Amino acid sequence: MLLRVLMVDSDPIVADAATKLLEARGYKARAAYSAEHAILVAGDLQPHVLLSDAVLPGMDGADLAAWFREHMPSCKVVLISFNPSIAGRVEEAMRGGNVHEFISKKDGLGKILTFLSAITPEQ
Repeated sequence: MLLRVLMVDSDPIVADAATKLLEARGYKARAAYSAEHAILVAGDLQPHVLLSDAVLPGMDGADLAAWFREHMPSCKVVLISFNPSIAGRVEEAMRGGNVHEFISKKDGLGKILTFLSAITPEQ
């Protein structure tokens, strides 16, 4: 079974490029461009993993992670960002159990692929 990954970034170019890279690595991936869009896509995709920019317009990545924990508790959540000012918000979300991993965008695809390779789809 293919691991289903939902990639969320407010920049469609980034989200679409990451999705294509993930698909090329053998994952079933879909892109979303806001937290609200991610929630809509998640209903259809039923992702095993959510990869989301921590900084999004409207509902941010930490709030989206909390939504996933409540509505799709088996989905692993990874927040990604360049922005060091959100560190406190991400740490709080991780302590609360809403976020499984934080990856700096500078660490990029390698760390994401390492995280994904450790996950076995349950459904």
